[in-house]
Amino acid sequence: MNKVVLALAVVLAAFQTHARADSINSISFQSLPGTDMSFGDALGYQANWADLQLANPGGAAGYGNASIQTWDLAGNVNNNQLIPGGSSSDIAFHYRVDFTVTNAAWWDFRIAPDFGYGGAVFLDNNPVAFNPDDMWWGGDWNNLSQLFTFSSFLSVGNHTLSVYGQELSADGPTAGEYDSGHGFTAFAAAPIPEPSSLLLLGTGIAAFSAGGAIRLRRQRNSAV
Repeated sequence: MNKVVLALAVVLAAFQTHARADSINSISFQSLPGTDMSFGDALGYQANWADLQLANPGGAAGYGNASIQTWDLAGNVNNNQLIPGGSSSDIAFHYRVDFTVTNAAWWDFRIAPDFGYGGAVFLDNNPVAFNPDDMWWGGDWNNLSQLFTFSSFLSVGNHTLSVYGQELSADGPTAGEYDSGHGFTAFAAAPIPEPSSLLLLGTGIAAFSAGGAIRLRRQRNSAV
């Protein structure tokens, strides 16, 4: 039975590793018609987004919501690529990343925007970065003055990163990366386990359980 328990533990560990292949749970994108202005602090960008949502309860043509799999250049993460018929100008943005920390540690973040009227970043609803000036990183991570960069010690549990910004025209691609101690990597949403994976886990458990029961009966019969 010890071999059965060990084998079952291996199956469970493999499934858990697959399910938690990445600590990034989801990445979402939202856009609305912008207000064509900068704000004096991070809270101004957050409040402006809330006001725009109230003013556009049903959304607006050329703007919308989308899920992002990987937030990098290859993902073409901007309004005119993510939204069918998406506008390339006068855009207010809200990016949201929900993620889980399994070991408390320092995390470094860098967000690469195209925000003609600047923007702000919040971590767990606390402002962590702000720039009211025209920001365009141009696909260059070394262009530090055009990035939002910050670090934070994160406790175990769920966290949320929110990015707000406004673009005047020529909507360009954006990107986001983090470093939890192993070098910078793009935010990439963890895939949801396929039904076949769940079936495989159940089949493995059933097989190990049946095998263990048979061996136990044989051992009892041989002892009689």
